[in-house]
Amino acid sequence: MNKVNKKIGLYIRVSSEKQLKEGFSFEDQEEKLIIEAEREKQDYLVYKDGGVSGKSMDERKGLKLLMTDVELGIIDKVYVTKISRLARNSRDLQNMIYDFEKHNVSFKAINDGIDTSTPMGSVMVKLMGIFAEMERDTIMEQTRAGAEKRAKEGKMYGSARMLGYDRVIDETSKKNTMKIVINVKEKEIIKTIFEMYLGGYGYKAITNKLNKEGFRTKKHKLFAINTVKTVLDNPLYAGYIRYGKYKDWTKKRRKGLSSEYILVEGNHESIITKEDWDKVQARMKTNQRKKPPVGKYMLAGVLTCPECGSKMVGGHNA
Repeated sequence: MNKVNKKIGLYIRVSSEKQLKEGFSFEDQEEKLIIEAEREKQDYLVYKDGGVSGKSMDERKGLKLLMTDVELGIIDKVYVTKISRLARNSRDLQNMIYDFEKHNVSFKAINDGIDTSTPMGSVMVKLMGIFAEMERDTIMEQTRAGAEKRAKEGKMYGSARMLGYDRVIDETSKKNTMKIVINVKEKEIIKTIFEMYLGGYGYKAITNKLNKEGFRTKKHKLFAINTVKTVLDNPLYAGYIRYGKYKDWTKKRRKGLSSEYILVEGNHESIITKEDWDKVQARMKTNQRKKPPVGKYMLAGVLTCPECGSKMVGGHNA
């Protein structure tokens, strides 16, 4: 039986443009790792992830492929420049180290001086994992503070695209920061959603109308009921900036709802009036309190479905 020629897995990750400028680029990491692999005169495979943070395990295709090759017995060593390239969460790091050990794979973080093939290295990797998580938490706190500051100034924060608006460089700012301006075409979609809802239509009816008439989301996809709800709930369209409605979104999702969020008048142009937005919020709250149980509308005769706006006959259920 032929002996498998096992290789070194070189893992590289860059999460932002800022890291590219600070010496964490693909090229910088790859050069260091290849030099280390060639020093040991062993073949290697390179795995890369770009534009994803250390905590986004599910989005890291390069890491998933690496772990698959570890399980298949193709890899017997994994090298990174720093532990933070592999993981910023100590639990995720320990889980990966456990998988490495289970498959007799050693792990080395060159810049951190960590090598689990030595007794001391196995101990140090656990401590460094804790430090990496502390560093991540510090970065998150600094990011949160910056976002809160911009929100209090009536400015948008973050890079997510928002239906109804486009991001452009604020030429009045010395730091070349971004601001939002109305997207004329998408503005009509937003107005349609609010006008239909104020006119008595439900989420499903609005969604169906938008899709039927060829309207699409910012990502050029079909509208979904939750997309419509999100638009109706967003004070941005009434000229306001809201920040901090959900705490620790990545961990708690909507369970992290907070009543102590920031809501201030923004520096952008509104698409709808504050009065209309208030009316929409009042109706949404009323609908939440009056959610009918299953079978509520299974009555004889012709009724109007409160959700889709269609007529219901006999056993039709909303």
